[in-house]
This record gives sequence, C-alpha cells and structure tokens, in this order.
Amino acid sequence: MDTEFSKYLGKRLPFSSDPKYQGFKKYVLQSVERGEKIMDSIVPHLSLENKKILDIGCADGGVAVAFAKAGCQVTALDLNPDNIAMAKLRAQEENVSLNFLEQKAEEIDFPLHSFDGVIMNDFLEYTLDARLILKKLGSIIKPGGFCYIAVLNRLYWFNKKIRGVDHQRFYFYWELCRLLKKNGFSPIFMDSKPWRRPFRSYWKILAIKNRLV
Repeated sequence: MDTEFSKYLGKRLPFSSDPKYQGFKKYVLQSVERGEKIMDSIVPHLSLENKKILDIGCADGGVAVAFAKAGCQVTALDLNPDNIAMAKLRAQEENVSLNFLEQKAEEIDFPLHSFDGVIMNDFLEYTLDARLILKKLGSIIKPGGFCYIAVLNRLYWFNKKIRGVDHQRFYFYWELCRLLKKNGFSPIFMDSKPWRRPFRSYWKILAIKNRLV
C-alpha cells in the first residue's frame, strides 16, 4: 500500500510508465537506508549521540530522518519547497521531529559553533559557490565536529549518463581536501585511497573540525 509520501512522490514524477521513473522512485524510497549507511561510516570516527546536525540539500528528507531516528537533533535545509514538503511527510511517517529551513545554502547564517556536524550528501554538485559554503561551515561547526560530503567525481563531468540538467560542477578529491583544510577541517577519505581508485563516480569524505575560527 502506498504511503502519503510515495503518493506525493508520484505526483512530482508523473511519468510512471517510464522504467527510469521506477528506478528513481526506488532510489528515493531507500534514502533512509542510505542515511543509515552514512551514519555507519561516521560512527567509527566519532559519536553521534545527542548531536545537533544540519543536513544541507536534504531533498526528500531520508538522510535527515535516519539521523533523527538515531537521536540527533536535525535541521533539514533545502531551497526547493517540494523537497521540504516531501521531507515533512517522511518525518511524519517515520514519527521523528525535524527542523526545516527553506533557503539557499549560500545564505545560511547561524551563530558560531551552532552544530556538531553537517551533512552534504549529493549536494555540492548543484551549487557553484562551494568555497562560500565551506567557509561558513568552518564557523558554524563546533571544534571536534564534522562535515560529511558525498559529491560526484569531476572526471564524470562529460558523462551524459551521470550528469544531470541541474548539475553545476563536479570535483576532484584534492579540490575538496584543499577547501576543507583551508577552513579548519582534517579530511578523512572513507571508502578507499583516492589514488587507488581515481575513476570512482563519487567522493565520500568525512572531515573533522580541528581548530577555532
């Protein structure tokens, strides 16, 4: 039986006869599980218990819901009102409480050291101003806190099967590390050593805040 969330998703993606639609719908419906996998990759490095988390580019809210179910205080941010609506439905169905912000990531304006961690899962490729965003994160994340980034590899920029209409830019691993270090973070590559797998489609990086800003 379809839930209110899946019904809303169907209204946003009306081409239900297209096989690609079914694949994307399955991808969205499994986003809570992806959030749990992100947590599993973070926990060996630091505790998530009672942490204040900001999920930038929350999309359908699955990752934010996963962190909230684990006991985190989560603020879910997205510019798209339809994404916020879906995230609210998902949070309601999963019986968790989330704070929601409908705004651009470049415009975030939180007090110093407001969050223990920030999630940017599949987000940076949709913005042109990663420098500004990471600079702001250097201020709003507490010392010892973290930033998790999953972003498409720049080597796939010309791959039409991967590149979407809204993608603005992909990144080399070293680009992200340089930006993170410049803003007070120590990057940890979480999957494998990048020089051993330079053609992987995604970079997944956990960076620990290690100094005051």
